[in-house]
Amino acid sequence: MDPRIENFNNEEIAVLNHVLELLSTMEQGMDYTREKLQKGQSEACIGMLGNVIEAFEGVEESILPLLNKLEAPGYMKKHDRLKEAFAEMVEEYENNQGAEAHALMEDSLYPAFIQWKEELEENLRPLTAS
Repeated sequence: MDPRIENFNNEEIAVLNHVLELLSTMEQGMDYTREKLQKGQSEACIGMLGNVIEAFEGVEESILPLLNKLEAPGYMKKHDRLKEAFAEMVEEYENNQGAEAHALMEDSLYPAFIQWKEELEENLRPLTAS
């Protein structure tokens, strides 16, 4: 049993479980977006990308108050990197109608998302399995 579990009440554990469930949905959204960008359909994925960003903001809102209890020193660096990558992608769409969106997805956004997701899963799974 993970000793950090003692730091969390049942409601907080439920939040962590919800976050884990949401990560899978977010990954599906990222995969959809990535697939559309690979096909050159940058406009077709704007809505889905917006949904993923909204989900990230929800996770952020849920996790940040619990960060000290999580004892996850690598989390903020990966969180900040992903947040920056989302901002770059939004800026790309605003300024260039997504002309460079595929390159940004492959070089920056998708790798940042996967690293952030894995960091969260690594820290949350032991707490929710108890």
